[in-house]
Amino acid sequence: MAQQKIKMSPFLLGAITNSLGRLPCTPYDLTKVKKLIDFYPVNFWTDEIPDMVIEGAGNFSCIGKMPNLHTLIFSNSICTIFINNFSFLADCQKVKILDMTNTNFSDCRLLLSMPCLHKVLLPAEEQLIHTEVLDTLVNHNVQVFLMDPQAHKAAADIRDIRDVENLLQLKEALYTAIKSILMDLYQNQEHYYYITLVSDGDAHTPCISAWSYEALARSASSEEEKALIKWSYADSPYCCHRQEEFTEVDRLLQERSDICTWKGVPFDIEYENRYMLMEEVMQQLDKEGLFAINQARKEVVVLVEVMPPEEENTLRAYRMNRKNLKIFRKWLEEAAEYSINIKYWNHGFGTQDDSFVLLKYLADKGKATVSVTELFSDLGLDKMQGDFRQTCDLLKETNVKYAINIITDLAALLLECKINQTVNLNKLAWRNMKSTVSEICITATPEEHALINKTLMDFASEPSAYDLSEVYNKSYLKKFALLCKELRKELYNKR
Repeated sequence: MAQQKIKMSPFLLGAITNSLGRLPCTPYDLTKVKKLIDFYPVNFWTDEIPDMVIEGAGNFSCIGKMPNLHTLIFSNSICTIFINNFSFLADCQKVKILDMTNTNFSDCRLLLSMPCLHKVLLPAEEQLIHTEVLDTLVNHNVQVFLMDPQAHKAAADIRDIRDVENLLQLKEALYTAIKSILMDLYQNQEHYYYITLVSDGDAHTPCISAWSYEALARSASSEEEKALIKWSYADSPYCCHRQEEFTEVDRLLQERSDICTWKGVPFDIEYENRYMLMEEVMQQLDKEGLFAINQARKEVVVLVEVMPPEEENTLRAYRMNRKNLKIFRKWLEEAAEYSINIKYWNHGFGTQDDSFVLLKYLADKGKATVSVTELFSDLGLDKMQGDFRQTCDLLKETNVKYAINIITDLAALLLECKINQTVNLNKLAWRNMKSTVSEICITATPEEHALINKTLMDFASEPSAYDLSEVYNKSYLKKFALLCKELRKELYNKR
């Protein structure tokens, strides 16, 4: 069955790739996108492009096919983003934060179709039409910001251009401080493998920390001691190096409202704004080659971290580093906040319509413990006699298209249960699906584990023998087979 082709702008494909941590492979991947922030284009001539995507200059329509999108910020420091049709905004029913300042947006009436909108940043008023709509938005407690300081003055306490100016100044101050600190740090000619910008749970003034191989050797006398501190920002002798460089950052943050007094959505927006700026600045410095001084870029992991650590650190890390780098894989294994939602679920697993069937089944069960035995029986997998290469017609009653998808997703969930005892369904479930019992444990008998192990090994060695090959090209199947091989190794300690 031929896969539906989707036209999209190279800028949009770049933003989706940054959000997922990989290129989208299926239309279902679009339902997993929650944030679109960095709109830097993918090159359709040199980059590997998914079969489902066709280049369409100015085409951003598939944003309307992202039901879980809550943050849409058209940021690009290089150029203005041209969009040929903004009608997709009517389908952005969950978007809370919208920044259109770097686009050709004009018709404000489109904003009225966005019921969850909490904050919107718009171009200069001279570019806009139907600006009377802005008063309606303000009356509904939507924060409206205009780039023109002489813009519409209704509810000026909400639409204060100074907030936007402060953010721009804050970004510039972060850039200047971080660059100055790192250039000073590099003067010791040491070879760095870990560079991080760290802040706290209230996104206060950050600090730089870093580890070099030379500093690690001086700080620990044994391999055991090195393992304990090698990824610890606080134990590094370079933690808070030249912290005085952040004086201007600290001043600008103090000019903003005290984030500690905020709750709910206002806190979330301010928190995201601050960490977004930190990430954007680190990525800009990366593009300028700042992390390839004293060592090759591929030899250092670059991070923006919140402490105490949260899973968001790992999501940012995927956006800021190439996932195939050895040093990045080592950091993932040794220090990252682990979750299959990050390591596997966004990278092949959990991306199919069958994934929705599996998660909905588990959610509808409403049980804290679900056995593989009952799952196989209820979904009809027990009828396949342990051979999942070709899905039998009997499974159509349970809406399972490809049995191997259920097996591979189930293996990922079993790995999560192996490591964390339970799996959080509400973190994995998309399409507004919620489970009354969020934390569940999936159990399997030794015989069932042996069957899943055998199936993963078979798929990893011969993916083209499975009916899934009907809809995916050899390149995708090969990559997914390698992921299955890696997951099998973790789940069953098999090579």
